[in-house]
Amino acid sequence: MPRTPGCPRRWALAAWLLAPGCFDPTHAPARSGDASSSTADTGSGDTSGATHAPATDGGSTTGESGPQGDASSSSTIASGDDDGSSGEGTTGARLGCGDGSFDPGSPPFANVDSIAAPTPIAEIALVDLDGDGIDEAIVAGADAAMPGIYRITNLAGVAQAELLPGSDDELSTALVVAAIADGIPDVVTLVPAQNVARRWSGLGGGVFTAPEDFVGSSELAEIALADVDADGAAELLAPQPFAGLWVWHGSADETFAAPTAVNGNVCCELATGDVDEDGSDDVLVGSGYGVQLMLANGNGGFAAPFAWLPLTDGNYPVGALALADVDGDLHLDVLIAGDQLISIYPGDGAGGLRARIELAADGDVVVLAAEDLDGDGCDDIVAATAAGDVELRMSTGEGAFADAHSYAIATGADIADIELGDVDGDAVLDIVVAAPELADGAALVLRSSP
Repeated sequence: MPRTPGCPRRWALAAWLLAPGCFDPTHAPARSGDASSSTADTGSGDTSGATHAPATDGGSTTGESGPQGDASSSSTIASGDDDGSSGEGTTGARLGCGDGSFDPGSPPFANVDSIAAPTPIAEIALVDLDGDGIDEAIVAGADAAMPGIYRITNLAGVAQAELLPGSDDELSTALVVAAIADGIPDVVTLVPAQNVARRWSGLGGGVFTAPEDFVGSSELAEIALADVDADGAAELLAPQPFAGLWVWHGSADETFAAPTAVNGNVCCELATGDVDEDGSDDVLVGSGYGVQLMLANGNGGFAAPFAWLPLTDGNYPVGALALADVDGDLHLDVLIAGDQLISIYPGDGAGGLRARIELAADGDVVVLAAEDLDGDGCDDIVAATAAGDVELRMSTGEGAFADAHSYAIATGADIADIELGDVDGDAVLDIVVAAPELADGAALVLRSSP
């Protein structure tokens, strides 16, 4: 669907629904009355589908539930009552998800186009910068000898690339494009050689200012923009492996305060969204061997302690994280991908997580994305494997998925990034893949229609 410029992406469902001017009721999916919870294989023999804390393999790990905004407690994992019901949160009215099938005569994503770029592409962000209903790309180069941040337009035709001012001096990583406070998307990257986060402020229509640097710390691994204090201005978030999550608090004038660090256990993966639906974005952080959900307390901090989510051997090492509504109950779910497995913890809307659902993958998952590809109200999963394949899992609702559709588009090459957006203006999402090891280093577009 067309997105309002500067609105959160669809996978941050709660933020998208709550953001002023972002929810278009003409695109609201129809609801159905089935409010049952999903039946899941928890790995511990429990297939009741009851709302309760996920079971660990070889033991259980639960967080103490507490009131929202109480910094002395955590509702990261909701404890289950003896009768199998949850003490807080609601399942929500489930939506009428499709059956995950496609018309055999016109399969989606059958056409693969290549996007020419001046440099091999490592990071992609898709955003409608000029309000025409068609996404453009902001890309970061992968080659230190050819650094640069480029705006690429006309992704469905003859692509045109334009270098952002001051972006060709050092290699940038961990690209994010989002509005901070004024509704106009800005571009933010990490510049490892200088230990800074760098921002290009958007002026509208795809025009950006000269860059501004924010001093950070060494070895920052990822970056995100999210409003963790519910003041209408996004914070800049960047984890430093095993040193802390650095937070630059944003303000209405789009300036940032000096950074502070929290939670020394964080590492390399990052996803954000309002999991407990209190109006402030929460943070999902992961390292090679652990994942934590940090619930914002509404005052700019996070409710502690931060419980570790129970994982299985198939989740190690953790390759990618995402937050999405894959079961259609209007609550964000936690997705964790790793060694040939995608684990899903359905959210209850109050910061609690229900029984784990497991999806086998055809390879080690290194990149994960989730949005509603077929317009049925349930987010679908797109995963990239270490073998260079793109695997599509269409949600059929209540934690079930259709058989995988696999696309061997970058065999033998690493896939660095996947983004979902409408690059041809047909109001249906396309899949854009960055595989810098391919011969031309170009991005590939799997088109949703011929």
